[in-house]
Amino acid sequence: MAQEEKNKSIVRRLIEEAFNKRNLEILPDLLHKDFVNHNDLLPVDNKKGPAVFVELYTKMWETFPDIKIHNHLMIANGDLVVIHDTLSGTNTGPLPDGKPATGKSVKFEAINILRIQDGKVIERWGVSDNFAMMRQLGQIE
Repeated sequence: MAQEEKNKSIVRRLIEEAFNKRNLEILPDLLHKDFVNHNDLLPVDNKKGPAVFVELYTKMWETFPDIKIHNHLMIANGDLVVIHDTLSGTNTGPLPDGKPATGKSVKFEAINILRIQDGKVIERWGVSDNFAMMRQLGQIE
């Protein structure tokens, strides 16, 4: 298997096994010990290593217990993998700012760039359509 296909396989496992199947135990297999998340989707205390995504995923699942990622596009070039996803779920847990759950469903897009080193994700840059998510939750108009 070509290196770029191996890199895509790592990212695919991060989406399907770690996030969608709620399997935090595999994160050390997928994220480098020096992993850095350059853009916070939600504020997290951890800034390095697999603990970043353990905390991030846990917070997301508390807010949206049924949230899933649907991947639309995955492109690998050298040590980079670019993904375009849609996240969808129902807000039944408190919002990150402490506001109570809305009970509303959301569907929003995200684009991420992940850099692979030594068979693991070592860096992530990403943006998500937080405006669409907050609008769907009724937090902004």
